[in-house]
Amino acid sequence: MNKNENVSLQVIYGLRLRYLREKEHKTFYYIMYNNEGITATVLSRYENGKKNITAQKLEQLLAIYEISREEFFGPDLFINQKP
Repeated sequence: MNKNENVSLQVIYGLRLRYLREKEHKTFYYIMYNNEGITATVLSRYENGKKNITAQKLEQLLAIYEISREEFFGPDLFINQKP
């Protein structure tokens, strides 16, 4: 198996969360203020693929980013992303 093929879903979800936060120009502190129970440390761990995210926390973040579950899990999230 190729080393790149062994990326966990946890890492992929983290990259998607970071992309959405940065795309919306939201800071860790904005997320903390608008989500009870999500600290800067926890959000960082989610985004870096170091911590599994619960469905409830994911729903909270998706609401802030104004994106549906279908969009988040779909293949088109990174289309039009600038390198």
